Amino acid sequence: MVHLAVDAAANRCGQALAQSHTAGQSGELEQLKLWTAQQPDTEGYEWWEIAAGGNSSIAILALLGAAADPATTSSDTAQIQDAYWPHLCAMSTLLDSLIDYERDAQSGDFSFVSHYPDHDAARRGLVRATERCLHATRFIRRSHIHMMIVCGVAAYYATGAEHGSLAQRITPHVVDALRPTITPIVAALRAQRRLKR
Repeated sequence: MVHLAVDAAANRCGQALAQSHTAGQSGELEQLKLWTAQQPDTEGYEWWEIAAGGNSSIAILALLGAAADPATTSSDTAQIQDAYWPHLCAMSTLLDSLIDYERDAQSGDFSFVSHYPDHDAARRGLVRATERCLHATRFIRRSHIHMMIVCGVAAYYATGAEHGSLAQRITPHVVDALRPTITPIVAALRAQRRLKR
């Protein structure tokens, strides 16, 4: 059962990367939008959020981790699939896109975050995806591990936001949605970044 889930996640990721790359090269979005419309279990997400989720490999990694655990059941596998797709997948890639927002705008590279109608909508979209991650991971076996993944991803991008960037404006709201669990992770990553300077 787990290997089938890994295959499905990998195929989805490959398709999304190909579609997004093609859209970025051509500027044509119709095929990418069509692909997102065909993806299951994506209610409440905009097309660019679904496309972002498709580009994430985080579900593959989580499922590979589950495959290494002989106690993993088909029910466990289904719960991981449901939590990571599209919630954690979307959140992780949207945060990555958010960090690159200004650079992508200057270079003309494809940006998922740029498709939000305005910055407030981007903030709401990121917070909504984060809150859905929280809810989705709550009932998975060993939920604390998956919660730490959510918090670790969010904290990594939040502490890497450049001064004056859109990410610096939005990521505090994402962090707030994950308090108090995320607080020590943010503190540790900030300390690590200060030591590297």
